[in-house]
Amino acid sequence: MRIYFLSFLFILLSFSSKGQDSLTVEKTVPKEISYDRQQNLQPVKFNEEKLEEYKNEDEFDYLNQNTELNWWQKFKNWLGNLWQSFIHWLVGDYKPGSFIANFIQIAPYLIIGLILGLIIWLFIRLNPAMRFTKKGSKPEVFLSEEERIIAEQDIPTLIKEALQEKNYRLAIRYYYLLILKELKEKKIIDYQYQKTNQEYLTEIETSSLRSDFNQITRLYDFIWYGSFPVNEHDYSVAAKVFRHMEEQLKQQSNE
Repeated sequence: MRIYFLSFLFILLSFSSKGQDSLTVEKTVPKEISYDRQQNLQPVKFNEEKLEEYKNEDEFDYLNQNTELNWWQKFKNWLGNLWQSFIHWLVGDYKPGSFIANFIQIAPYLIIGLILGLIIWLFIRLNPAMRFTKKGSKPEVFLSEEERIIAEQDIPTLIKEALQEKNYRLAIRYYYLLILKELKEKKIIDYQYQKTNQEYLTEIETSSLRSDFNQITRLYDFIWYGSFPVNEHDYSVAAKVFRHMEEQLKQQSNE
């Protein structure tokens, strides 16, 4: 029995060694190399002139690149550095991918959105276009003090009040504005606040009125813009010239 067992073991080892030898042979057998069997193959040739042209073009010059930043890039870099400094001061160090990191990435867009929203809200709130587009509303007119007195005030009453207060300089001013108002109402002059007294003088066609207006203008400039006190006698002398022009205007109206 023992002899049979040893014989069986010998046969098994023999087959096993043959199998390993066959595997070793299969591994050592070289594979066949494939070659391109096409005929009349020509190597690729490049146009040397074209290559030289490409070398001389700036688009293909990769050695001398202009790395200088323009003003917009410098501004963005400065703004980015400022933002990073502010965030570092505000929250300190933070981990990438955390909630704080994600919030910091979208925070600039949120801030820009809030600013735009505030501007739109202020525009709607103030609504400057409504003043021009609202139907039936009269345009607002901003008058100077002189224009407001001529357009709205009772100038003879103002003259009386100024004389009662012995403010003769102010009375002369009101008297001069009264003459301008009468010239405007009679369409002798085209009253405009930005015009000078000399321009009004050239618009007066009647020589006598022009002479009187020239005289009262000189008195008005001397008294109103002069830095000295005006007494009752000074006012009475100037008032005669103003009254004389008023009489001429009345006579012209009657004619």
